[in-house]
Amino acid sequence: MKLRCHWRLHPAFAADAGVAHGIGKAIALMLANQTQVLIFIDCKPHITLDLVKNLPTALVIASNSPQMREHGKRALTTPTVKINLSDDILSYEYASALKNIVALEVGIVTGLGLGDNFRALVLAEGMAEIAYLMARMGLQSDVFYTLAGLSDIFLTYSSHFARNYTIGHGHLPSFASRGYT
Repeated sequence: MKLRCHWRLHPAFAADAGVAHGIGKAIALMLANQTQVLIFIDCKPHITLDLVKNLPTALVIASNSPQMREHGKRALTTPTVKINLSDDILSYEYASALKNIVALEVGIVTGLGLGDNFRALVLAEGMAEIAYLMARMGLQSDVFYTLAGLSDIFLTYSSHFARNYTIGHGHLPSFASRGYT
């Protein structure tokens, strides 16, 4: 008996952008290559609690398919959630992933109590380095100054509900007291 494989394109939603550990490839591209699906990604910023409370925010949906972008926009738009669309999956995915480095650095600086001036310096230098890296990778580095980059960095290093803030502000002082600095 011979089995036939019938491929159908099924939409997939990657709720978090990123780069696969040890491989360095964008997760959306890996999914698209392995499953033959059209991918769209949600690029933050958002804190889930704010979404649950229906507080205003904006998100980015990036997809190589105009139909997927519009479907995602229709599915996720609410009176308090504005959806921006892009066809540039890679730029948004890398910006969304790389901003975590800067946000974590700023969180650490905050946790160590090194002051607002140094936080601003780390933020500015980190953003410049990532924009440079994205340009060298052939990506649209200006994407880093939108919701997927600057806005998300601010949120993840300043919100009490964000991991980077928690790591920097909450855990580092206890590590320092144990001699782990």
